[in-house]
Amino acid sequence: MRYLNCSGDVTTEYWLGGSNANGSWSWTDGTTFDFSEWKKGEPKNDTEVRCTVLSVNNGLWTAQNCSKAKQFICSTPEYIPTVIPTTPTTPSPYKCPDGANFFDLTGYCYLDFFPAEAEKDCFSIGGNYASIHSAAENDFIGCKVFEGLEFVLTSDPPSIHFLRLAFYKPEPPYWVILNLFIGLKRTNYTSAWEWSDGTPVDFTHFGTVVGDPNDEGNCVILNSSMNEWYPVDCGKKYTAICKVRATPV
Repeated sequence: MRYLNCSGDVTTEYWLGGSNANGSWSWTDGTTFDFSEWKKGEPKNDTEVRCTVLSVNNGLWTAQNCSKAKQFICSTPEYIPTVIPTTPTTPSPYKCPDGANFFDLTGYCYLDFFPAEAEKDCFSIGGNYASIHSAAENDFIGCKVFEGLEFVLTSDPPSIHFLRLAFYKPEPPYWVILNLFIGLKRTNYTSAWEWSDGTPVDFTHFGTVVGDPNDEGNCVILNSSMNEWYPVDCGKKYTAICKVRATPV
């Protein structure tokens, strides 16, 4: 699911290979239909809805009319390519702090810090809570940086060992949502949003789930589910994303 959200596509529903052509559900590749994640009330007992659709928003399946136009998820056997010697790549001319991700479009490094001393630790390496100035930078933080955050899902249901966790769903299909503080703040509900590094607010990506961003807290988090922003109370104990300029090698 995270792969689909970070693929750069805005599609929210995909065709799967499940179909009900003869009164029972089966996979088009002939494998056993031994697993399902139907949404409550699905599949409907309707001869007009004989194909399976996956929702990216909740990970659940619905039965829909096969004639609807949607993108699809393709599954292929594992391909092991022949290893061909390649010319060594030129090292990056920039250096980042240990554990940081370099984004060439901005020339900055991005890394996460635990809540307790996040701001102090970020400042100590010459950084600030991240300011974001484009959709490309927002997606880089939401996808690339989140890939580096470590959490453990073990057993059934999962046991969570992750201090930076915001929320998880404890029954199948399991999913985890993470939040990161970015550097957008305001003094109060009536004041304008400002970046903590003093750069102009020339891009925003507030989500719509919680309504008007003016009605919430004075700090902002980036939410991992759709890389959207939400205002929160500044006292929340979320991990922060630190942005520091890369140094030439």
